[in-house]
Amino acid sequence: MMIPDSPIDNFADDRLDREKFVEQLSVTIKNSHPDNALTIGIYGSWGSGKSSVLNLLEKKISGNPNVEVIRFDPWFFNSEEGIIYGLFGIIKSSISSLIPKMGTREKLSFNNLMGEYSNFLSIFNLSVGIPLNLIPVKLS
Repeated sequence: MMIPDSPIDNFADDRLDREKFVEQLSVTIKNSHPDNALTIGIYGSWGSGKSSVLNLLEKKISGNPNVEVIRFDPWFFNSEEGIIYGLFGIIKSSISSLIPKMGTREKLSFNNLMGEYSNFLSIFNLSVGIPLNLIPVKLS
C-alpha cells in the first residue's frame, strides 16, 4: 500500500492525532485580544506535517467571524525583497476586501500606506538583514 506524501485537509484523514494540537492552537487564536499582536510559528522539517496542521487549523477556525485566514507561501518568491512585497501585497488585498464600507479614497490611501511600509521594510531588511544571515564560527 502506498501512502501519498501530500498534506491532509480534514480530520478524518488525521492518522497522527494532530487534532489536539490544532484544537489548542484554535483556542489560542480565538481567545487572543484584537489589540495585541499574535504570532504563531509552525516549525518542522520537510514532510513533518506543517501544511496539514495549517489546513486543519484553517478548517477549525474558518467559521469564526473575528478571524480572517490569510495564506501566504514564501516559497513562491526567490528573494527577501520579493517575499516582503508579496506578503504586504496579500495583506493589502485581504484587508481591502474585508472592509467593504471603506470608500475608494480610503482604500487608495490604505494601499499607498501599505506600499510605502513594504518599501521601507524592504530597504531596512536588505541593508541590515544581510549581516544577520552570517553563520557563526567558533574561534579557536
